[in-house]
Parts: sequence; structure tokens; C-alpha cells
Amino acid sequence: MELASPTPDKADHVTMLPVTTFGHMVVDPKTKHVFVSSPEGSAIVVLDYSANIVRTISNEAGADGMVVSGTSLYVALSTAGAIDEISTAQLSKIRTVTSGLVQPADLALAGGRLWTTTGACANWSTELVSVDVVTGATKTYPAPASSNLSYCAAFAGNPALPNLLLAWDHGLSPATITEIDVSTGEPVVVVSRREETLGNLQGIAITSDGSLFITASGAPYEFDEWRVSDLAQDGVIYPGMPYPIAVAVNGDGKIACALWLPTGWTLREYLVGRPDHYLYSGAFGSQTNLVFARGLAFTPDGSRLLVVTGDQDIGQKTVIFNSLAARSGSSLLGSQN
Repeated sequence: MELASPTPDKADHVTMLPVTTFGHMVVDPKTKHVFVSSPEGSAIVVLDYSANIVRTISNEAGADGMVVSGTSLYVALSTAGAIDEISTAQLSKIRTVTSGLVQPADLALAGGRLWTTTGACANWSTELVSVDVVTGATKTYPAPASSNLSYCAAFAGNPALPNLLLAWDHGLSPATITEIDVSTGEPVVVVSRREETLGNLQGIAITSDGSLFITASGAPYEFDEWRVSDLAQDGVIYPGMPYPIAVAVNGDGKIACALWLPTGWTLREYLVGRPDHYLYSGAFGSQTNLVFARGLAFTPDGSRLLVVTGDQDIGQKTVIFNSLAARSGSSLLGSQN
């Protein structure tokens, strides 16, 4: 007897998370879990693709940047000065990989090593740190000259570029983007460019083939496309409005763009390379429900778009996880086209 295929979940799901701050979001294709970190909550909320909370992993002090590798989730603990390893199967801590760092925030995997930072942001003292995932041994490197990464560093990586990191000086305008080769275990600058057009760069999404990346920055009011090879724009611009805050791409050639905006369309999906045609456009925000920076991701199969939103005013913080079904039409959440 042939079993019927499960009916695809075409509904949207929204869940209020039991934390008040948002750090990062990563998706694990093996377990089909989504991990959402909360620095002030010192916790990682684990959800399934339908926004059901599976578990909240507590006692992860200052949980912020995360990366999944194999059956492990690595998380940077900004207030503990450490990196923990968590089992993606058991959803519990395995060990502390390393400690003694100063306010590590972002985290990436490249060249078979973890990469993070040590040194508080905004003091021009931030340094790059490589971490051996087996032994926990660390090596610290001064930020490359003229990269401005010593101010504060954020990373973007991609499996198609296993030995490469894109880094930018988070918090500075205009932004400087730096391409770093870590294939030898040492960070070697391939190219570094001060991008005069990018003010308050919030996020970078690299296409699945590793050839292009798209930026979300407070200015200009658009999502620009760049070549990884030389960090130059290729001329493709995805229209936006004030203020671009997050961007994500998937293996099917789709790009999702989000705005930090209480009115109008705040979420739109295009085909990569096709800014003339969007797949849908949605009115998503309100005065008390705005998309977080880097709060955007696709599920690996492209069936759902994951968005982290909330009230971000001091004293009124909420974090909401939204799992949106893929659209075949041009509307999202009652949007206007």
C-alpha cells in the first residue's frame, strides 16, 4: 500500500518567544530546528519550522552569534567571554570550547575553524580570533589595517566559500567591507573596500554559488548586489524604502528583503538578478512590531521564510518568531502591491 505524501503546511505561524532581546538566528537543515539567541536572556530558543517552541536552552550567558556545523551548534557568549558547543540532537550543552575572550559577539566558520572577536566594540580595540573546534586553542590577530574591523566586526560566510569570510565594520558609516582568506589558518586580506554608498550596514547575504552578495544598509534605501570576487557592485539594485534592515537568500535563487519601517511594505521577495519582478510584497511592521537586524532566514527547502520581529523600544522589548509559508502569488500578510 502506498502512503500518501504529507500535505504541505501552507499556513503562517507566529509565536511570542520567552525572551526580551534578539541576537542571531540560525537554521539547522538536519534537525529542522531554528535557533534564536537572546543576549540579555542568556538563552537560546529552539523552534521547529512551524514556530513551535521545542526547548529553551538556558544558562548561556550573553548568547549571541551562532553557527551550526555537523551535529553541533556553537554559540558566542558575550558576557561570559566564551564559546559553548551544544548538541543539535540532545539540545543540551556539550562543553565550553574556549573562554577568556572579551565580549565575543559574531561567530562564523571558515577554514575549519571558528572565527570571532575579542575586545569591546566602539573602542577601536577589537581583534580577530580563530578557534580550533577540537582543542579550543585560540589565536588572536590584529584587525587588518584600513579595514576598520578594530571598531567592531561582523561576519558573513557561505558553504560555497569554505575558506573565505566577508567582514564589515559594524556601526560605522560609510561601511568598509573586507574579504579575508583563512585557508592557511591565518587571516589574509584579499581585498578591502570603503563603500561610500553604504551607511549603517546591517547585513550581508551571500548567494548559494558564492559569486554574489546583497547588502542591507540604512542608506541608500535599496538592497544592492555586489561581486564577491572584487567587492564591486554589479549594477543590480533591488528597490527599497527607509530603512533596509535584513536580507536573506536561498538555494532556489530567491532573495528576501526586510525594512525597519512601521508602515508600508516591510517584507518583499525577489528572484536574484530580477529586481524588475517581485514574488510578493507584505505590510508586516507596526510601531510595536519591527523586523530585527539579521532577523531573516529561509528554511533550506525554501518552503518557509523565517522572520524575527518585535517591539524594540527600551523597556518594552518583545521578540516574535514568524514562520511564513512560501507564496506563489504577490501578497503577504495582507500586503499592498
